[in-house]
Amino acid sequence: AVVSTQSTGETVKQYVEELMLAVDPKVYPIDAGHEPIDFTSLFPFWEEREDVKRFSQEKAVTPAVTSGRRTSINTAYQLLTRTEYSLEELRQKPEGVDPAKLEDYLSEEEFMNVFGMHRKEFKELPEWKRNDFKILHKLY
Repeated sequence: AVVSTQSTGETVKQYVEELMLAVDPKVYPIDAGHEPIDFTSLFPFWEEREDVKRFSQEKAVTPAVTSGRRTSINTAYQLLTRTEYSLEELRQKPEGVDPAKLEDYLSEEEFMNVFGMHRKEFKELPEWKRNDFKILHKLY
């Protein structure tokens, strides 16, 4: 099963809150396939898979998350639970977004700049017209 980065971020934050750990503990966000040896050595039958590593590199969330550098849980949470992306980021189809509704992740201002109308007006258009707009702006 594929787990979204948003749900992963929320799970980690809930875990920290329930255990009442440090106010903002430091974590090491690591993409699948890039686990360090001190982690993998805890599992006697760990299997390194090149396909997972390649997929993970193609779908990297952000350099801050994928680099494996120590960061605060709050910073990692913010990166993993983003709800807004720029038009250029959405054209790359970031992990965790619904590819059929990329326009939903634009800020109000950028949505207006891209489509020239408010979200409500856009939603009221016939589906074929919305699809034409999404294709025009490479959000399909």
